[in-house]
Amino acid sequence: MNGYALFEDVDFSYRVSRRYRFFYNPHGMVFHDEQEDDRYQTMLMARLYLRNYLYYFRKNFGLRNTALPVLAWTILGLSLKAIRNRSLKTLRGYAVAVWETARDGARPV
Repeated sequence: MNGYALFEDVDFSYRVSRRYRFFYNPHGMVFHDEQEDDRYQTMLMARLYLRNYLYYFRKNFGLRNTALPVLAWTILGLSLKAIRNRSLKTLRGYAVAVWETARDGARPV
């Protein structure tokens, strides 16, 4: 898909933070404008987002018992945010991603 990155910034940041100290700036802000025409197909983008998140999570943390609650908490938080935003397409995309990952394993899309 044109214009879509595979979480390389998250993966890179995590791998660097394992060796070097990272600093968090709570005043940093990012704004993303929503496209009215659903140009990137909300459900597809949500599916890709979560599939790739699950891939990088498994790549960096594996399926250790201590990591699974964090993963579940993240998926719950994303789902609640989609519900709060009344985005059933996003919620459906997340559900498809979880189902596909459980069925086929975590690999990037």
